Amino acid sequence: MFFNTSINPITRIYIYLLFSISIILSRDIQVLFVHFIILLAIFYIKRSLISTFKNKIKPYLLFFLFGSLIFFFISLILSERSISIIIFDIFLATIRLILMTSVMILYIVEYQSINLLTAVRSLWYTFGLNIKWVDRLIVFLELTYRFFPLMQQKWYFTQKSQKALSISTTTNQMEKIIKYSNYLPDFIILNLYNSEKIVDNMLIRGFGSKVRRSTYPFLSFNPENGFLCIFLFFIIFGIHHYV
Repeated sequence: MFFNTSINPITRIYIYLLFSISIILSRDIQVLFVHFIILLAIFYIKRSLISTFKNKIKPYLLFFLFGSLIFFFISLILSERSISIIIFDIFLATIRLILMTSVMILYIVEYQSINLLTAVRSLWYTFGLNIKWVDRLIVFLELTYRFFPLMQQKWYFTQKSQKALSISTTTNQMEKIIKYSNYLPDFIILNLYNSEKIVDNMLIRGFGSKVRRSTYPFLSFNPENGFLCIFLFFIIFGIHHYV
């Protein structure tokens, strides 16, 4: 069920989030170990994504290391527990965070698509409700997803043009921040102009009129997806309630 590509995107992210929450709720090391084995099995099945996954998780590992050290020294100073108990608690907390982060990074690496928003829009259209602010919120998220990579590309071309014109670049982070801050207002104005053109086109096509928008492609949330969500919820609830 984790790997069925035909399931609804809403169900898919629900499964990943539920698995992540289950990891966080795991207080027993045996239960946590079971989650670790399940995650290893997922990685084995999705082993083609491991190289991309490694690049994504590296910054988080450094954060977890420093966070663990800070928490250790604070607990050592303020807590009356023994060092062995403190180390064990920090170890479990760090493992939980690493496993949870790994699950969600794996989801992001594999399912970087607009299918989730399409599924949400399809489900909303199925309900037959006509609440304008919800429609506008969905459109806003769709536009953000579609055009944010374009903004990143424009920023990359700007940097590349500077190098081509032999404009001096620096490796000092503070100088980079100051230099890019000078370009930011012009960059925002250019993108606001593009946003105005998008809004004009949407109004011409009738967005905001009384007739509700349809959705294409339509991703149905069938009863099997609902049953799967309820079934997994009760499994996770049972594990953490009775173990």
